[in-house]
Amino acid sequence: VYPNPFDNKIFIKGEFKGALVEIADLYGKVVYSAPFTQPEINLPLLSAGFYVVSVKEGKRVFQQKLLKK
Repeated sequence: VYPNPFDNKIFIKGEFKGALVEIADLYGKVVYSAPFTQPEINLPLLSAGFYVVSVKEGKRVFQQKLLKK
């Protein structure tokens, strides 16, 4: 997942079939959830701060902390 920190867009590199992308704040509240269909995700309405992005594909889960400027 890049860039980190980001302004309004993030990109997810990889091939995920039937994956779900979720972004949660540090309190665990999910602020974005959608099927993975394209590598670019626009997030202009998120406030500045730290988030955790999760890509869930079957039993595999990839997580990464992100900082929005």
